[in-house]
Amino acid sequence: MKKSILSLLVLLVISVTLSAQDSGRVREIGVYTSNLSNFGLRYKWGNENIRFRITAADFSFVTSDGTTSFGIGAAFGIEKPKSITEKVSLYYGGQVSAHFYSSETDSYSTGIGFIAGATCQLSPAVYLSLECVPSLSFINTGSENVFSLDISNSAGITLGFRF
Repeated sequence: MKKSILSLLVLLVISVTLSAQDSGRVREIGVYTSNLSNFGLRYKWGNENIRFRITAADFSFVTSDGTTSFGIGAAFGIEKPKSITEKVSLYYGGQVSAHFYSSETDSYSTGIGFIAGATCQLSPAVYLSLECVPSLSFINTGSENVFSLDISNSAGITLGFRF
């Protein structure tokens, strides 16, 4: 009898501990665009204090001066949200990224960036966020290696769903 009460008590403590850890869990998925020429999917997970994010299938398709270029990329980041009001929060963090672009010549880039953004909850499950990610990128174009500080073309909008 004593063993069954002790076993029941241990199971109760474990279930309360697991549900307490799960209560602050955050999972989000969203559609991301930058300058309405890059589109991607973003997945975030973590808790109310820190979130990890992956932006994948970051597609770009640009036609200018008769030249068409196509790009694909991915990024991984960590962000720290700060609540301002019940529906608005700011966030900041860092990310690493990699991209491939194809036009007249192929180019590859890898970079690190600083994330600064704001989120507005439209409903308990839907949010809209605006962000800017200035980044330092290493770009390899054909046989030419170039260091560039990429500040332009780094503002983005995400429409996301929390589940």
